[in-house]
Amino acid sequence: MPLEARILGVADWRPGEVLEGTGGVRVACSGIGPRRASLASRALAESGVGGLLSWGVAGGLDPDLAAGTLLLPERVVTDDQLWTCDPDWRRRLAEALRPELAPHAGAVLGSERVVADPAHKAERFRSTGAVAADMESAAVAASAREAGIPFLVLRAVSDPAGSALPHAGMVAVDEAGRPRYGPMLRSLLRRPGQLGKLFALRRDTRAAVAALSAALSRVGPGFASTSLDAWE
Repeated sequence: MPLEARILGVADWRPGEVLEGTGGVRVACSGIGPRRASLASRALAESGVGGLLSWGVAGGLDPDLAAGTLLLPERVVTDDQLWTCDPDWRRRLAEALRPELAPHAGAVLGSERVVADPAHKAERFRSTGAVAADMESAAVAASAREAGIPFLVLRAVSDPAGSALPHAGMVAVDEAGRPRYGPMLRSLLRRPGQLGKLFALRRDTRAAVAALSAALSRVGPGFASTSLDAWE
């Protein structure tokens, strides 16, 4: 999405287009969802990159994780698949981030849809053991496996496990990540009680963006890689 891309130095993009971001790293902005993430990560792999990094915000499933918690998972899981993040790359990045930005380990869930309410988040936490969920990392992992290159996930919690995503927030962007002010305002007019939750989501998303920005500032655009130069 635009807020995730801007941290990487990309302000103007089209979904799936491979661009050059901060420090010469290649960036492909997918938009929202596994189908778009698959197209974008495959485009990066076909451009000849050495590895793929799934980057952005994620929804918290573990109730102990606050907004802005940095996530460096060891694996990506779905209900029937598992991908292991590259251990050497992950170790180097974890060491580079510590001690100021100690990232949380565990697993991230690759979800086909948004995990929006606390009850659903709690069920997914119990059934999968994943500490957070996003809709893109599993597709990035699959593209990396297909291309025979390593992958990693670096995300930050934007909506904690106890927070419900308001309908106005869910319709505020389209699949490409572009703003949809009309649907958001109509949702607020129908349910004005969402306004407080919308402000809370904005606050928590800012905390996640700040964590990602701090990680980039600490380790630089190479993100502790040796020959890897691709992000998704």
